[in-house]
Amino acid sequence: MLRYIVNFLIIATLVLIPQAASADDWRLEECRFNSLRAGQKWTTYEVEKTIRCATTHWAVPGGTYQALDVARCESGQDLLDYSRDGYAGTYQHSTQYWPARRANLKPEGWTLATSVYNPRSNVVIAIRMARAGWHPWTCA
Repeated sequence: MLRYIVNFLIIATLVLIPQAASADDWRLEECRFNSLRAGQKWTTYEVEKTIRCATTHWAVPGGTYQALDVARCESGQDLLDYSRDGYAGTYQHSTQYWPARRANLKPEGWTLATSVYNPRSNVVIAIRMARAGWHPWTCA
């Protein structure tokens, strides 16, 4: 009898208590894939993972592969490109237009860095812009 009670309790516990979310589930919600190492720069892998995540949130023409191709072309294979010619970051946003783009395209409820040089912010805003097409980018 005790064995049945123990089995019942085990099954009830598994059914009634929600299973813990995967360690990365929270990152998928807002495409947060940078490492948590203090003072460390983003890796190309982390930027690519952010692009893949953003394109699952917002469909863009050509999908994830087009988004990756445009980023690689715009940044010259350096997805962390910091150019000084008025364009910056992964998708080479115009620094002049960045504040308005961020203000108008920031997803509701998301926290994005104010800097155009932040890879996650740069990617999310670019992907949201690209929903209307890749025409702002010369590499598209």
